Order: sequence, then structure tokens, then C-alpha cells
Amino acid sequence: MLTFARWSGCLVVLAFAAVPVRAAELDKYLPNQTEAVVAVNIKQLVESPLLKDHLEPIKQALKQLNVAPKPFALLGLEPWTDAERVMIAWTGNPDGEAPCILLQGSFDNAKIEAAAAKAAKKDEIVQERIVDGRRLWVLRCDDEPTWLYLGLLDPGTLVLSRQANRVSEALGKKAGQVKHELRKDVQSLLGRLDAKQSIGVVSLSRPLNFAGLLGGLPGNLQNVAGGVTLGDDVRVELAMSARDPQTAKSAAGQLEDSLNQLKALTAVLVTQKKQYAPLADLVNGAKVTTQGSELAFKLTINKDLMDMLFKKDQ
Repeated sequence: MLTFARWSGCLVVLAFAAVPVRAAELDKYLPNQTEAVVAVNIKQLVESPLLKDHLEPIKQALKQLNVAPKPFALLGLEPWTDAERVMIAWTGNPDGEAPCILLQGSFDNAKIEAAAAKAAKKDEIVQERIVDGRRLWVLRCDDEPTWLYLGLLDPGTLVLSRQANRVSEALGKKAGQVKHELRKDVQSLLGRLDAKQSIGVVSLSRPLNFAGLLGGLPGNLQNVAGGVTLGDDVRVELAMSARDPQTAKSAAGQLEDSLNQLKALTAVLVTQKKQYAPLADLVNGAKVTTQGSELAFKLTINKDLMDMLFKKDQ
């Protein structure tokens, strides 16, 4: 069974199988405690020449994952095909708090609400709940013991979270009952998102400590902004701010140590199977630079590597 943590991560992947995005703003519904955001510009993804040949395998992989909760079928909600834009927001305590997920697309909110009301009357795995005077829908996700909360915002815009207060807050903002008060440093980072990027990422340092995946690196950083752009290749660019030039050099050293370990690993793989050569080229092409208290990380994934990743085993 797929947990919600993995399911929410897959929402980023669903972008590869979606339709073009409409222009609209989701930022206004982000939780006030937001400290990290992943924003997916699906139009950039699906129009990328690099992915056109691989869209069908990705769609098939999503179907095989069978990650859509059963209540979605009752509501006629198909996020894997109807979503056009995705924003996932985390607070400074991602280990202890669930993310808030904003979806925008060709959803019919009126039909979803009518289906939810009908299912709730039959005591199905959909229930109605009033939180702070706002109506939201509670969905049982397969056999998991916890619930997923759903709120209906602007036409074609949905909010999902494991935490009812996150959904209620977004509904309150829609109704003008909750003031939009993001931290100023988060607002500044959101302003650095590049509309040309397929996937944008901004984060303060605290969310980067999630599960200890980056070791001590977040302790040397104040924030990160950047993302992924798909064209004829995949370009990853991250700009990181440290407290001062000394900590910037320390952070750069940590990144370079990790890259050196990856280089050694890929070198071994290439000696065993030559088809891993594009992967070695990828790691060897990663660049870390510093200027004052700023760090930059750049990585390019070329078409040869993409073809290798999607190629079936011989």
C-alpha cells in the first residue's frame, strides 16, 4: 500500500502526464507557516522535446503504481490526468507536519462537491466535516488508518492535506476570513521563482533538515532557490545563501565531497557496464561554485541519459 508521504511525492511526477496549465496564482492559498515550496509548471514539462518520447511510459508507470485513493473514484477526481499545476508547501517542521498540496486543473468543483455530499450520506469512505465554520471533505485513503482532507477553492482549484487546519486555512483565505501572512523571507524567495522553469524550489534552511538527508549542509545555509528546466536537456540550477563567505565555503566543500563519492561510485559502475557512461558524465559535469556568501549548483542531464533511464532492460 502506498503511504500518503509517497503519494504526495508522486504528485510532482503526475505533471509529466498532464495537460497545459492555465495562468492563475496559487501562492495566496499557501499556509502562513510555509517555509518550503515545490511549484510544478506542467506546461513546461509536457511541451519539452526531451519528454515527448517518454510521456507514454510515464503514464503507464503511474497507472501501475495504483496510487489514487479509492475516494477519488467516488468523486470523479482524477489528479493524474486533470491536474495542470501543483504546489506543495512544507512548514519548518516537515518531520512532524504534513505538507499542504494545491492542485489546479480541469477539475469540476461543483460535480466533485455533489459527489462528495452523495457519498457522505451513504456513510462511504467520504465524510463531511465543519472546521472553523468551513466545510471540507474527509477521505479515507485505501486501508490507511489516517484521513486525507480535501477543500474546494476557486473553480478548478483544490487543496489537500493530512491536516484539517491546513485545508481550513486555505478555505478561510478564499472566504476572506484569514489574512495571507507569509514570512517576508519566504515571500522574497517565491519572488525568485523563474516562470521559465518546469519545477521551481524555494526553501529556508529548516525544512532542508528533513530526515537528515543532507547531513550537516542545511546548518550552513540560510535558504535555497532554483529549479529544473526542461528543453533539449534537463538543467538543474540552485542558488544557495550562506550566513557568510566562510560558511559558504564549508557548504561547498560538503557538496563537493558528496559529488566525489558519487564520481567514485559511477566509475565502478561504468567498469561493470558501459551503458552507465552517461550517468558518469552527469556526475562529472556537476558544478559547485561560490562567490562571497552565495553558492551555485548546476547540473545538466542530457538526452542520452534520459534515454538510458527509460530504456527497458536488455
